[in-house]
Amino acid sequence: LDLSSNILRDVTLNLQNSRLHTLFLARNKIHTLGDEFLAFAKSLRYLDLSYNKLGTINQSTFLTENYLEVLLLKGNPFICTCEIGSFIRWIYSNDVAIPRLATDVNCASPPNQHGNSIINIDLHACEMDTLAAAIFFK
Repeated sequence: LDLSSNILRDVTLNLQNSRLHTLFLARNKIHTLGDEFLAFAKSLRYLDLSYNKLGTINQSTFLTENYLEVLLLKGNPFICTCEIGSFIRWIYSNDVAIPRLATDVNCASPPNQHGNSIINIDLHACEMDTLAAAIFFK
């Protein structure tokens, strides 16, 4: 199903019991993906989300049971703060190919991360910041 270049802002598809294997959503204006967006997409193998307005992707969008084989994300203005950490952990824990992840799936902000790959975020520093805040406010 090709829904590319349709100026879509939101995507609310019910893919339960769907036999959809390929979904093209490239070159739209999608800002966010809802929780459990792909929860029932057991047939979906290829998802193109390139060149949208995604700043972050929540881990709950994809859940833990992954059926995707290829996920395209190039050209999104990712916000590379600690909030993107759950998605990065999802990337590492799933066997999904993300073409050009290290070179073309980049941070748009904050300024000190601009142009860096999203996988270069220091997750350990994020965990330490969270731990320090928990101890400080305890």
